[in-house]
Amino acid sequence: MTTNRLYTVAWIYDNTNDEPYDLEDELEDAQRADPDGWAEFCEAKWGEYKPFFWPSTKRIYRSRSAAVERAALINHWGGNVVVLECTPEWVTLAHAQRQREIDTKRKRLEVLRGKIGTLESAAKEVCTQIDALVFGHQGSVFVKDV
Repeated sequence: MTTNRLYTVAWIYDNTNDEPYDLEDELEDAQRADPDGWAEFCEAKWGEYKPFFWPSTKRIYRSRSAAVERAALINHWGGNVVVLECTPEWVTLAHAQRQREIDTKRKRLEVLRGKIGTLESAAKEVCTQIDALVFGHQGSVFVKDV
């Protein structure tokens, strides 16, 4: 059975906040004492001792069970990870590129509309000041809704 779901494993800070964060780079540099049972695990897995290391969380899994197994392994050694799931939308490269271009132009249009609003406000203020200078506070000749 083919599924469009993908899975990964992500570190969480603690049990009160399950927001994932990228801890992988920090863990590579951190030295940690071997957890209980590590030496025995090494012998069974590789036939020799290896210094403790955290299993990677950078992989993407096509099966939920593989991601759950990786999470269980990390949590077994004292880590704190959760399994994340996503359902990607598969589109052609041309469609994706076009959508990025549209999104970029929409953001630019939003910025320009903000600038237009600022200029309109400034223009109204200038017209009000001109009216005050030329006509006093009698009706306005220049001020129009822009």
